[in-house]
Amino acid sequence: MINSDHNFPSSPTPLRAGASDHLLSKSGRLHPSLLTIANAMQQLETERRERMGLAQEFLEIIDAWTKGKTGSKARQDQRQGLLLPLPKKPGGNRKETESNDSKEDKRIFLGLRPDHAWRKLSPLAIKRMITEKAGVAATAITELCSLRSGYAIECVSDALRDTILSFGKSLGDTDAIIEAASDWTSELVPNVPLSIRTLDSNVIVTSEMVANECLAVCGMLPIQLRPMKSSIGQFILAG
Repeated sequence: MINSDHNFPSSPTPLRAGASDHLLSKSGRLHPSLLTIANAMQQLETERRERMGLAQEFLEIIDAWTKGKTGSKARQDQRQGLLLPLPKKPGGNRKETESNDSKEDKRIFLGLRPDHAWRKLSPLAIKRMITEKAGVAATAITELCSLRSGYAIECVSDALRDTILSFGKSLGDTDAIIEAASDWTSELVPNVPLSIRTLDSNVIVTSEMVANECLAVCGMLPIQLRPMKSSIGQFILAG
């Protein structure tokens, strides 16, 4: 079988030359479309490098800020460690101490037996009775507060307070007692017998016997005892 020149070209060179002619212009330069693509790729590369540079600068700024923050905190801790507390002045906290101290309680307390007739009256009626019997004006008492043991009275002045206290001392009624405020704690002990019957005789119950009984039962000795006139026998303890 004989190959002829009509079936197979003698050389493929003309094909390669024809393909390269499409890439190059007549002047021997790149085709305009390829040149546009090359310029766009070059611009993208330039923008990428700029973004990388900005990112690197941003990371350097963050790193410097972090190191500066850590260094300033360490220097601050070091300065605080070197600082010594200043000695306090002797009278520096005088105002604090004076404000913390409790003020003098100038109230008057009206102690009433649980079944006293005055407990059925209103605070206004009790106020009127006290001021009338003490011989002072109704404005002498500024406030009258109800308590479990009776009433707490506040006076407008120390002079009127002393006048009402003097009236309370001359009251003579052990069922109603007017006394000044104190830091004592008052307790009411009910069912205290007037006397104790023994094999030989009846023994009158005294304040000393009540105090000894309180010490034996509660472990506390009252400072003052005051009997109250009642059918069930009561003592007021203060301690």
